Amino acid sequence: MSGGRPGGDGVAGPYDPSDVAEEDLWFLPDSLEDISPSDPPWPVAERNALLRADDWIRAEKQSACALLGAATAFVRLDERLNGLRDGAELADRLALHEASDMSWSCGARVTPDRLALYDVMRLTHAGDDRDLATALWVRQRLTRRVGPEAGLVDFLGRKTQSESGLADYARRPEGEEFIALAADWSGLQDAAPDIHPITRAALAFFGWRALGLSGQETDLEAATVAARIGAAEGRALAFLPLAMGGGRALHASGSISERLTSWYRGIEAASLRALMLLDGMRRWEVDALSRTATLSGRTPPALISALRATPALSAEMAARLTGSSRAAALRNLTWFEENGLVREITGQGRFRIWAAKF
Repeated sequence: MSGGRPGGDGVAGPYDPSDVAEEDLWFLPDSLEDISPSDPPWPVAERNALLRADDWIRAEKQSACALLGAATAFVRLDERLNGLRDGAELADRLALHEASDMSWSCGARVTPDRLALYDVMRLTHAGDDRDLATALWVRQRLTRRVGPEAGLVDFLGRKTQSESGLADYARRPEGEEFIALAADWSGLQDAAPDIHPITRAALAFFGWRALGLSGQETDLEAATVAARIGAAEGRALAFLPLAMGGGRALHASGSISERLTSWYRGIEAASLRALMLLDGMRRWEVDALSRTATLSGRTPPALISALRATPALSAEMAARLTGSSRAAALRNLTWFEENGLVREITGQGRFRIWAAKF
């Protein structure tokens, strides 16, 4: 048996010193100078297969029907939002759901209610601060005015220089290494200038993973960048839904053609799920207006509008948004809760927060 010096039982252990001559270790580089921090830890064959722009162009043509379904669903969603008076607020609300579902697809467990609470009050439970902060980071970048086209470093909030040692490279590239990999990634986008934005989003996502721009961390950065790229033709919606409806797009595998078809189907499902959420909000609004018709004052209809557009409200926020006193806002929120129109989501006696009960 080749291996280390035997232990007390005569069997070499994994941590026993090895007697194998260094020249027999064929897998080691000839010199430490040959090692680059950006040397890929991923399967090189798969990486190369995903980084040929011509293959993505051919695959798009082969999957034209699936692309049409995805593009049609996204356009319907975008047009719906564009035609609503509170479309911007509802788009931001959809971003909260997308950020929540995206975090689930990438391994975190952040529900929309918890994310809304964290956004409003920075209220967390022990151990989940990092997941919530990351999900909020996603939500903010899905809706911010400037997208990744203005510069990846600024969009992602990356460091411009590496501020840690070599061990940091096991997590994700920083500084000059990230800039070099980002240049390769941008070159891949430039090599396919005429593909549809939804296809470009897929190329961005899988190319990002193949090049390792996020190291061994989750796919949230790749998904966030891809979501913004895919919505290039959107008027009201700044992001392409990827994770709502099951996150099929983010888990696509196989050949480029197979990945792209799954990507399109996932986008279609996510866009339709977003439309269903908008339908649910509209039904709730109609029901709430009907049930509060006998209540006096301007606060009830104003509160309904605020609850439809805002994921979570405190009494203070409700008073500010409706132009009423805190006492009037709290009284109406209590009535709404007693009549099943809202639910209190903190479970606390103080600093309470309410959300519409769709």
